[in-house]
Order: sequence, then structure tokens, then C-alpha cells
Amino acid sequence: MRRALQLLLAAALLVAGAASSSAFNREKASRNVTVNLVGDGSGYLAVAANPSSPHKCFVSTSNGRTLLSFGAIGATCSSQGAGNGVNSGDGATGAQHSRYAFHDLLLVTNEGTKRVVLWVNATTSSGGSSRVDVAMKASSGAMSDSDYATSLATPITLTTGSSAYVGVRVDTGSLGAGSSVFGNLTLEARLS
Repeated sequence: MRRALQLLLAAALLVAGAASSSAFNREKASRNVTVNLVGDGSGYLAVAANPSSPHKCFVSTSNGRTLLSFGAIGATCSSQGAGNGVNSGDGATGAQHSRYAFHDLLLVTNEGTKRVVLWVNATTSSGGSSRVDVAMKASSGAMSDSDYATSLATPITLTTGSSAYVGVRVDTGSLGAGSSVFGNLTLEARLS
């Protein structure tokens, strides 16, 4: 009897072990998640016009989002003259085009508590092929034409409180007068 009881107990433990290793095929558990959405100037990765840039008047903020517009110069840009936009290309072949570089336009600051690696990518959503390029440097005044890439700027490591300077270059290619170019800058930061 004792032997039978031991065998029965061993069999029960074996079955319980097998059942516990595959106790379920699917699970659903809810957890609360809270995310505070703030404006670009108050985020872990703060984005703002570079206050020392001569081009800062092309940067504005709307609903907390940083916007770049190289259109008509308003009252805030009166020191830049009275232009209405960048010059067009030849409207056909692209053999004649204009290229405008706005160095050190944005200041991106790591407001988080960890070191991050930062990338900035430019995409063009209208106007044909890529018309917007970016450059990024760790110090102001160091950008040159060769620093601009067609898609992804060289990443920079930012310690807590340090900043990167972002420049934007627009190339009109074959776009004629009256055309518009729309695009996006995407900032990506990963913990280093």
C-alpha cells in the first residue's frame, strides 16, 4: 500500500510538472501606462531654434511642435531682408538649380538622465526626389556643405545636458517657380 501511494504521488507530481510547463497557450493582462506629451522644448530630447543662429527666424512653434518654413520672411525675420522663398531651378532638366544651406538652425538638447546617440533624418514628401538634407555637429559654426547627407546625418553622442546643432539644406533641382517642397525631419535618440 505504501509503495502504491508513493507511485501515485510520483505520478501526480509528474503530471503537475508537465501541466505547469504548458499551463496556458495565451495570456492577456492589462497594465496602466501613463505618457506625458509635452512640446518640443520640454521633451527628454528638447528641440528649439538655435538662439544664436542668424536663421532662427525660419523656426516657429505651433502647439508645442517645432516647424521650419523657408517661405516669406515675416516681421520676426526683418533682419534677413524681404524675400519670399528660395530660388527655383530651371523648371525642366535640373541643370540649373539653387541650393540653400541654413547652418546651425536647430539646437537639440539631451534633457534626459542617460547618454544617448542621436540621428537626424530628412525626407521629402513632395517636390520629387530628395530635396531636403540635414547636417549635424556637436559645435556651432562648424558646418560645411560636405556635412550634408541625402538621408541620414552622422550620429552624435549626447551626454545629459549636451546639445547638437542641426542644419538644413534645400536643393530645388528642376522645380520651377511656384513649386513647393514639403518634408519632415525625424530625430531618433537611443540610449548609448
